[in-house]
Amino acid sequence: MSPGVVKHAVDNCKNSAEEVAHYERTALDYEANMRAVNFRASELCFKALKKFEEKTGIIIPRDGKFIDVGAGTGMSAEELRRCGFTGVVDALEPSDNMFSLAEKKGIYSTRYAELLSPDKVRAPKPIYNCIVSNYDSTNF
Repeated sequence: MSPGVVKHAVDNCKNSAEEVAHYERTALDYEANMRAVNFRASELCFKALKKFEEKTGIIIPRDGKFIDVGAGTGMSAEELRRCGFTGVVDALEPSDNMFSLAEKKGIYSTRYAELLSPDKVRAPKPIYNCIVSNYDSTNF
């Protein structure tokens, strides 16, 4: 599957409900499809974070509290662990099928099963040390 095919599938969704339905249908194949297009957003995100820490001296506590926005199947959370982050990781993921795959990885503590939208943003408490989101990277 090419990056254009992945992008086109999501672009055809007319609203958030259709987008969630798309992920419900494609959850089982999601990681294989991302590997097929050489998806490396999680890896690149954490490389960028490391550069940020080096340049600014601001260090994100490795044992802090994190939230993965658009958690999907948990690929970003897996990368968090590979990069040495040991803290609590919560998930914001509206797709039940995507999250059921993520949940099997045993990384997430709490799931918020709602959409993140400009007209309805409910910030979960407590505040997080780091917000992770590679969701938009699939919508290139």
